[in-house]
Amino acid sequence: IEQIRKILAIVNIDLEPNLVDPQLRAALQWLAASETEFSELHFHDAATREFVSLSRRLRERDWKVGDLLQAVLKYCEMTEKVSDGEQALNMSLVGWLLENI
Repeated sequence: IEQIRKILAIVNIDLEPNLVDPQLRAALQWLAASETEFSELHFHDAATREFVSLSRRLRERDWKVGDLLQAVLKYCEMTEKVSDGEQALNMSLVGWLLENI
């Protein structure tokens, strides 16, 4: 029986620069794609290059989609606290994840 591989290519086109955090967007897109039956996911976005090394680390540690989602939510909570007057989080999402997983 031949297995069919499904490939998803994602291209993000921003009309305004810095409208959304590109790393957060890539993480959320990866999470959503992980719930499908795609065997490969290709991003056409410079911000996702760091995400490749993160993806390897997540596989090495056998993280599941839910584990990454919880970590992304924690990062978002931390950035919200920063906007409420706490000390600034001087780290990108991918940098924070690489340091904390």
